[in-house]
Amino acid sequence: MVTSLPAARAQTASAVPQAPAPATPTRWNNPSPAALCAEYFIERSAFHCYNVRMTLTQPSDTPDKADPRLAILQAAGERILHYGYNKTTMSEIASDCGMSAGNIYRFYPSKIDIAEAMTRRFNTETHAGYTAILRDSARSPSRKLRDFFAFRLERTFRTFEKHPKLMELADIMARERPEFLAEEHAQERIEIEKILQEGQASGDFAPPADLTITADLVQCAMMKFRIPQLWTTEQLQALQDEMEGVLGLIFTGLSARR
Repeated sequence: MVTSLPAARAQTASAVPQAPAPATPTRWNNPSPAALCAEYFIERSAFHCYNVRMTLTQPSDTPDKADPRLAILQAAGERILHYGYNKTTMSEIASDCGMSAGNIYRFYPSKIDIAEAMTRRFNTETHAGYTAILRDSARSPSRKLRDFFAFRLERTFRTFEKHPKLMELADIMARERPEFLAEEHAQERIEIEKILQEGQASGDFAPPADLTITADLVQCAMMKFRIPQLWTTEQLQALQDEMEGVLGLIFTGLSARR
């Protein structure tokens, strides 16, 4: 039987005592541009907008119909945030969209294809944040590299902290779509390489033997801070402190000999 989300939420609210409002999260005393940028992108994240149910038809005075793919992604996202990936079915997503179970397969052949599309939307906004950092001429190459990883850590940590059910989606993507993750890592590595190249040109970084290999090594050294909740229970501040230590070692290795 397909359970509607409003009904499920009403049942949950009546059955479970309401917890007190959470305390205001701790912020950095002097938030860096990367932290502020991450917070901005979290607020407009593709996953964040899934909390708002999308109507399937536009007002009568608008000729265009809503994109069925977007409607499916929003319905799936709302389901996954509430129940988790494993307990979400294609028939339930179709029902939430007002379409038949068979019709949804015209747009997405399987649930993992929906998961990939959701992840792509999230990553697209993440890369927009990277681009903003790389294009900021006021930042030195060292600052850009630090802010690049600070932004990534802040954004991913707070997203998964706010929506813990997304961990199932991240896990399933790692196991069933490794080629997608390889594609994402390759794109990120290109952006790291651009920062290293800029630092080499400015004299901030010593010329490495191979920029691509160096970018790959930097990325590997920072992998723990990509989606830290996958392998640690450390809180954000501890991770930020640890990341600064790792970056210090990286900058020591990259620094130009004067």
